[in-house]
Amino acid sequence: MGLHRSLPLFAMAVLLVLSAPAVPATIVDAGGTVTLGEAPVGAAETPLPAGTSLQVVGEGSRATVVAGNGDRMVLQPGSDFHLQSVTEGEKPVETYVLKSGAFIGRLSPGTVVILPNDTRIVVPEGTCELSIETREGGKKTAIDVNEGRVEVLSGSQFKTVLTSRQSAVVTFRKEKPRTIKVASGPDNEGEVVVLDQATPDLEIEVRVPKASETTLTAVDSNQKTKIENSLDSSKDGKLGIVSRVKGEEKARGEVAPGVFAYVLHESGAIEFEYVDIDFKILRRAIGLTNEFSTLSVSNFTGVKDPKPSAGSPRREPPEQEEPDEPDYPDYYDIPGYYDDEPS
Repeated sequence: MGLHRSLPLFAMAVLLVLSAPAVPATIVDAGGTVTLGEAPVGAAETPLPAGTSLQVVGEGSRATVVAGNGDRMVLQPGSDFHLQSVTEGEKPVETYVLKSGAFIGRLSPGTVVILPNDTRIVVPEGTCELSIETREGGKKTAIDVNEGRVEVLSGSQFKTVLTSRQSAVVTFRKEKPRTIKVASGPDNEGEVVVLDQATPDLEIEVRVPKASETTLTAVDSNQKTKIENSLDSSKDGKLGIVSRVKGEEKARGEVAPGVFAYVLHESGAIEFEYVDIDFKILRRAIGLTNEFSTLSVSNFTGVKDPKPSAGSPRREPPEQEEPDEPDYPDYYDIPGYYDDEPS
């Protein structure tokens, strides 16, 4: 696929939204250990029946699935994939579910990728070349977009938008208070956008530059949203924040690494607070130089006394008194001292 960076390959579940009756998918290529249900899959084209698990097992194994609409997914070792037909209203929906494993794909407009942990990936427009991975049982999703645009929906509250030449790892905790952490790739072009529908009226937009990490979570009984720019972010990685109430912008600001921002849910106002400082954080925050960091252990060798001025009496150093000899005990006089001495 020629993705812009060599990343770990990605696992996911793909939901294809179709306006026509269900379009069958086909396994067009398979290598290594690949099973459909309990039957092995060969290299010949094999239909993929709905509800039947396609498993790619073992290092070096692979399987390529092509849908009737042209979507193409190359499944990697560890993948557990199946096709499931459902209907939403009057619209038939073809659902691909990849419970584990990895794939690189080329997806068409309208495709929805369903992942574990109440996470989906939507291709809103245009064709998209991407790779996706689910980690830690679906709690983390890694996305690398080579071309196109995708939206990562975490529950009904968070949306992370990636475009061409961008990657990110999204960690979502669906238990309340719901929390999302987004770590952007070091080679990203442009900013990854995170949208938080904190309340029905309040939307918070956070723009994440490359090589940066942000965490959003509700605090104070859902009265505020806390936004953190991690100290692991690039030193120049300032987050951009915009709050909107009923679509009207209320506040905006920037958050440097090591700073918290709080967005008040009622007004949309933004407050700032610094991370608690300890020496490790201080060292990272102000970028201590080697000279400064070793100053405290310098022994100042080679320092000389200043020369006396002309006509001033020469000061001799004070005589040093010899220390008294320590009064060592006479062990010969201690009863039993040598009683345990081997003979």
